[in-house]
Amino acid sequence: MTSVTMNLKLVRRFSLILKFVFLFLILMPKVTLWAAADIDGNGFTNLADAIKALKVIAGEDISAVNLQADVNGDNKIGLEEVIYILQISGELRGGLLNEIRLAINNATNAFTLSLAGLDKKNTAQTYLTSVFNHMGLEQTSQTLAAPPPNEIILPSPININFACGTVALDISTSTLTFTFTGEEVCSGITGTVKVIPALSNNTLSFDILYENVNVNECSINGASQTILVVESGQFTATHTFTNLAACGQTLNGTVTISYNPEGQVLVISGSSQNTYVINGSTVTTDLTYSYTPQNGFSGTATVNTNGQTYNIEFTNMKFDPTCGVPVSGSMTLNGIVLDFSQTSCDNPVVEVTINNFTFTLSLEDAIALIQQSGN
Repeated sequence: MTSVTMNLKLVRRFSLILKFVFLFLILMPKVTLWAAADIDGNGFTNLADAIKALKVIAGEDISAVNLQADVNGDNKIGLEEVIYILQISGELRGGLLNEIRLAINNATNAFTLSLAGLDKKNTAQTYLTSVFNHMGLEQTSQTLAAPPPNEIILPSPININFACGTVALDISTSTLTFTFTGEEVCSGITGTVKVIPALSNNTLSFDILYENVNVNECSINGASQTILVVESGQFTATHTFTNLAACGQTLNGTVTISYNPEGQVLVISGSSQNTYVINGSTVTTDLTYSYTPQNGFSGTATVNTNGQTYNIEFTNMKFDPTCGVPVSGSMTLNGIVLDFSQTSCDNPVVEVTINNFTFTLSLEDAIALIQQSGN
């Protein structure tokens, strides 16, 4: 067989293979193969998908969105997808930075505003603790704990060590009335505090009414229900406030305050829920926090805006009361790192790091709302 004949046979075979391939391509069912985080569904993952995702987050563009592009299983297109795209493409440029700033601006400012409010409430609760500690209710608590279950025997005012003024007992209403008369040894506190002990399920609590109480230009008026625990020389008071006004702040909900025998606050812990309108968007925050005077705030939070949920962890955040912005600590928002170590009233920006790229985000919205609301 000549070489020409062999070549002709090879050509015929190759031609036959091409016909089969062509026929298969015509008859095969059409199948769409999605790339991970392919937001626009064109089969590729690139910078255009990141921009599309950011527009979806902002509520600007929800047309032709490939829901199969979800990368973290929450059935949503959010910042997780944006970060994933950036990690793949390695592209982080000016236009995209602006979109990212828009996406996290509201959440960051609402979170900052919530913590700033808590910081001011902590000041009010510190003064409240000073008043509470001077009444010596830990002694009263131990006295009242002695009777049989479900029975309260009120102590005689003579047996209550109260160096700040006078104590009166109204048997008919089971009320102890502490009148502060401005004694220097008691920080000059004035006003009246009425205390009614209550026993429920063997748990002793105090219904407390503060009337025109003043300490260091801080005025306190309102009611709380308080459970006091004494252990290893440390006092822990769990207060449930109902519209209690203190130092210009309105206290509601439950907060736990640990303090020493001198009335110095050691730890304040609790939770807080708030709703704000920032840049025309409604933003809700839900925080669980712990505060110490030495280290500031630490805890977790969720922020919801425009149908997007942001999960936040924050550590050692302290605030400048002059303008209400954090000046130390850090937080992570859906994996994005925000560093407040360089933030100040004169420099109200936070350093943001995404995919090893760093830029700054303004806190002016939070400052403006703090000034407007007096929060």
